[in-house]
Amino acid sequence: MILSPVTKNCLLLIHSCFLFATNAQVTGSTNTSPLPELPNTTINADSQTVRGRDGWYFLSTEIEHLLTAQNQIPRAADSPAIVEIRNYAEALKALGIKLVLMPIPEKSVIRMDGLVDLSTLPDAKGYSRATRAYLDELNKSGIEVIDLYDKLTQTSDPTYCKTDSHFTPKSAVHITQCLIRTIADRMPEIPTGNKFADLESQSSMTQITIKGDLAGNEAAEIIDLYTAPKFASAINRPGTITKSPILLMGDSHLLVYSQGDDMHATGAGIVDHLTPALGYSPDVISTKGDGINAVRIKLYRDMKKNPDLLKDKKVIIWCFAARNFSQQEWKAVKLR
Repeated sequence: MILSPVTKNCLLLIHSCFLFATNAQVTGSTNTSPLPELPNTTINADSQTVRGRDGWYFLSTEIEHLLTAQNQIPRAADSPAIVEIRNYAEALKALGIKLVLMPIPEKSVIRMDGLVDLSTLPDAKGYSRATRAYLDELNKSGIEVIDLYDKLTQTSDPTYCKTDSHFTPKSAVHITQCLIRTIADRMPEIPTGNKFADLESQSSMTQITIKGDLAGNEAAEIIDLYTAPKFASAINRPGTITKSPILLMGDSHLLVYSQGDDMHATGAGIVDHLTPALGYSPDVISTKGDGINAVRIKLYRDMKKNPDLLKDKKVIIWCFAARNFSQQEWKAVKLR
C-alpha cells in the first residue's frame, strides 16, 4: 500500500508520541521499553483524524501537541501562547478585569484507552506534561487557571464523545459545576447562586444520536443529553455584551450542545447550565474555528467602537482546547 505524505507524517507522529510515553527515561540511558502494538490506530489523511480502538476517533493535531512534552517544555515560558496571554491579562487588569483561563484537556489524554491498550503503557499522566508546562508558567505569572484534568478523570462518564472532538453533555455539567465553584470561591465580588447545587440532578436526561466532527459519515453514536432547567430570563446571545459581570470567551466548547445544528443540541451547553446556577446569564464571545485570535480580534474591534464596552465586567473566562497552546498561531492582538 502506498501512503500519502500526510499519512506518513501522521503515522510517524503517533509512533514518536507513544515511543516517548513508553520509553520515558533519563537522558543517556540505554534502557528501552518495547513500543506497544497499534494495529487498530489508523489515519484519515483527508480529515486529519486518528481512528483509535473500539470506535474512538481523535484529532491528529492533539497528538502533535502531546509530542511537545518531549521537546518544548523548556521553551514554554517564552512561547507565543504564554507571551500573548500575559499581555492580555495585563491589559485587562488595567481595566480592573481579571483574566481566568479554562483550557479543555486533550481527549487523547483523558481517554487514552481509546488509542491503545493501557496495560501496555505506564501511567498516562505523563502525556499531560505537554499542557502542564504551559499551566505552570501561567501560575508563575499569577494568571488564574481552572484546571479540569482531575475533574474529568475522576468520573465514570465517558467524558468525551467517541466520534466528536468535544466532551459529552454530562461533562459539560461537570465543567460548569467546577466553574461555578471557582467563581464563588475565588471571586467573592461576583454574585452567584448556590455553589453546592447539584447541577446534574437538576437537569433532565434524554438520549440523542450524533455524527461527530471526527468520524463524519463513518459512524454515529448515541449519547446522554443533560438539558439545563428553564430559567426565567433569556440566555444572552453570543456576541452580545450586556451588564453581566462575566464574559466567557473562546472556541466551540462554549457552543456545543447550546447552538444546535453541528453543535448537536440546544439548552445543554456550559452557558445553559451556568445561567440558572448564577441566577443571570453571562456574556459569550465564541467561534467554532478559532477561540484564540478571532475572539480577541472581535473584542478589539468592538472596543474601538465603544471604549466603555467592558465597564461592567469583573472577569473574563477564556476557554479553549489545550492543544492550541502549541498548535495555534498566536497573533499579537491588543485589547484596545
